[in-house]
Formats: sequence, structure tokens, C-alpha cells
Amino acid sequence: MPSPITSFPVYIKIRVNDQPTETIVDTGSAISIIRLDFLKTIHHNNLIYQTRTCQTANSTPLNIIGHIKLEIKIKAASTYVIAYVATNLITSILLGNDWINSNHVHLFGDQNQLTIPDQHGQLNIIPYIEPTCINYPALLIHQITIPPYSQALVDITCKVNDANDLIFEPYEHHISQFILIPHTLLNINKHQAKVLLINAQDRQQILPRNTRIGTISHETTYSIFTTTDSPTTQNYFLNENLQRSSRQYKYSKSGAVVNKKDNSHLTKLNITCDLCNEHFLSGNDLQKHLR
Repeated sequence: MPSPITSFPVYIKIRVNDQPTETIVDTGSAISIIRLDFLKTIHHNNLIYQTRTCQTANSTPLNIIGHIKLEIKIKAASTYVIAYVATNLITSILLGNDWINSNHVHLFGDQNQLTIPDQHGQLNIIPYIEPTCINYPALLIHQITIPPYSQALVDITCKVNDANDLIFEPYEHHISQFILIPHTLLNINKHQAKVLLINAQDRQQILPRNTRIGTISHETTYSIFTTTDSPTTQNYFLNENLQRSSRQYKYSKSGAVVNKKDNSHLTKLNITCDLCNEHFLSGNDLQKHLR
């Protein structure tokens, strides 16, 4: 018997229209979804355009522009699914309960595998895999000059077009230059976002255009949950389950400025929103305010 169904996603290797890729198999999702950018890279039938507004639990929209029939191959099993096409899905493709139930897929969480029968009824055992983590460099759009003991909100660009709650990790090289950059979550809009830079030096610092500020990556435990797939429903209510392990970041010895006993100069930083003049205790608080 399959183990009790849980609502966390699993990852397996598949072929979508004969294109190898990884997919999320999510028992918490009523529908299957493919990202438009990935769809463009594979051979496919005509897309049936039908715009729908999908609202997440935290009011983040999932932009669905239509649906398309896809062939999903897993070992000897060939299956088909009508997948919704989204412009801002983080993963390449997500297989939901519409595909799971129609193909008699059973998930065994305690064994880290699932089973799917082929056309002859022979069960194929498919092991779960660890998702591939994709990192994108975050680059400065413009040259920036940061005065001594001050902070600046700068524009960065990356290869991601539109996505929410991506993990930003600063490039460690800047720590040795006494440029402090908070770890944070970013919302990317048209390949751009804003990041806070703090100059902890007693002199101005200049960073040229295209300087690598840090790395942007997807959370590997990202999943989406849907409640219904009724064709009469105009809005699908989704709930993003973004599980994040708590992390504590430690600076290297060369960047231990934040741990020095005499760090009184850091308290002189005036962290203020330039738009509304509201004051904040930390750069992270300012970034949350600006999102």
C-alpha cells in the first residue's frame, strides 16, 4: 500500500514531448502547469490561449495564458496531460492530481519512489531525485558610488524574467571591501530587482556597471497547491508552500567587521526610505518595505 499522501512535492526525471527534464509531482496541486519559457524550447502542438487569473495565498499572481496537450514519458510508460501554461512558474513543469489520478500513480514517501503502470499494466518504479539547483549571477545595472558610512539601494539584473521570493546571497568578495549586502528574498520583475548595499568604510566606494553583487537561486522546496480545476471557475486559488530551512550566515575572518567590538560607526547609518522618509532599523527591514 502507498504511504500516506503528503502535500510536499517530489522530483522525478521525465521526457516532455521527448525533451528530458525534471518535474515536480505535487499531490497538493489539482492541475498540471508548464512554464512558457520551457514550452518554447520543445516541440509542441498549438497553444490554446485562454487567460486566467490565479491568485496565491499571499496574493502573488500566477499568470496563466492557456493550455496545451503534452506527452509525458517515464521509462516505459507514455502518458498525456492537458497542462496549463504559466509565464511565471518557477519550475519547468509541475504534474498535479489531474495527471496523478488519471495515470494511477502511487507515491511511496517512505521509499522515496513512485510507481506508474505502462500500457500493459506493468509497474514502473521511479525513484525520487534531488532537484537541480540553478544559480543566476546578480549584476549591477549602473555604476554606483557609495559615500562613506552610508547605504544605497541599487538596481540589479539577472537571467530570471519574472519570479517571486527568490533567494539572494551576496558575493563574498565584497565583504573584504567592507561592503555589506544583506541576504534576502527578492521579487524579480522583467529581469530586475533592487538590493541594498552598505559601505562600512570611511571612504567612498565605486562599483562599475556589471559588477557581480551576488547570486540568485530558486528555493528547492517550492511547491504550489490548488483547490479546484472546475472549468467554470475564473480564479484558481493557489497556496505557495515555501519551506525554508533556517540559515545562519557567518562571515569569514576577513569580513568579520560585523563582529568587531568597535562597530559603533555602523549605528550611524541612516537607513531611510527615499520615497516616504520612513526610518528602519536594518537594511532587511527596508527591503521588505520596498517589496
